[in-house]
Amino acid sequence: MHSKKRLLWVGIMCCFLITIFSTSLATAQYPRFYVCITNGTSNYVNYSTDWCTRAGYNCTGYRQWTIAPGDTITHWGPHGNGRMDVTVHTGGPGGTWRNYTFYGSEGGCSGSFVIRYNSRGFLRIY
Repeated sequence: MHSKKRLLWVGIMCCFLITIFSTSLATAQYPRFYVCITNGTSNYVNYSTDWCTRAGYNCTGYRQWTIAPGDTITHWGPHGNGRMDVTVHTGGPGGTWRNYTFYGSEGGCSGSFVIRYNSRGFLRIY
């Protein structure tokens, strides 16, 4: 009876250690990527982001954001997902939805992509 309890205890500990080890491998082996978006307009802007691998797989699903005038939002995706797809409406009655793809940088933003109006008055991200 004592050996069965010990065997059960060893089995539980092994499962626990394997779980911790596999979790640490899953996050340590893939870097985290960052993309910064700055609102260069005098209006609040709504946009959506979706993180995927650089090849376009394992996408997380779109998330809605609202950014205040002059603010910068730092976005980061799940470990290993280095591509952020952004959808923004160009504004106005004749506006359409524009899609952008940005590749993140490791360890923080290497710069900021700016939302602003072009010469015809439509929102763009530069």
